[in-house]
Amino acid sequence: MEVGPFQAAVATLLEEVLIGPPDPRGTWLVSNEADSGVLGTLRRVDAATAMRTGAAGTSAAQHAAHLRFALSLANRALRGENPYPTADWKSSWRLSGTGEAAWREVLAGLEDEVARLREAVAGPISVEGADETMGGVALVGHCAYHLGAIRQLVGGTAPDA
Repeated sequence: MEVGPFQAAVATLLEEVLIGPPDPRGTWLVSNEADSGVLGTLRRVDAATAMRTGAAGTSAAQHAAHLRFALSLANRALRGENPYPTADWKSSWRLSGTGEAAWREVLAGLEDEVARLREAVAGPISVEGADETMGGVALVGHCAYHLGAIRQLVGGTAPDA
């Protein structure tokens, strides 16, 4: 089975928003800077910055933990499971600690889920219905939303900001 144009588009947009644009001269969602996606942004942040809460009462670290959870569900779904009925979205915002070790654990977990997702969407995926199609589109939007929130919380939009 071959990767079709819809899957290729979703994979490209996820790559851009989670990592950064493959070619910074042309982007769809992020800055024209290398590593301007979620991981590139978070890798430049220390624990104190990541744990600092903003006006809405959440931190970049909490957004990262929540996004890690969402990607873990997507990865499970791509393996044929249906993890959504029992998903505890509220607990996905909780952190196990507030120091450097807790921050590094969140970031490492997010990096692992991103790697799994990149591998899964690189190959053929059977998209059999409207829910699966909507899920792919929604995942791009969900990741882009959290990238924007994270950028606001860490005080920058691009690597040089």
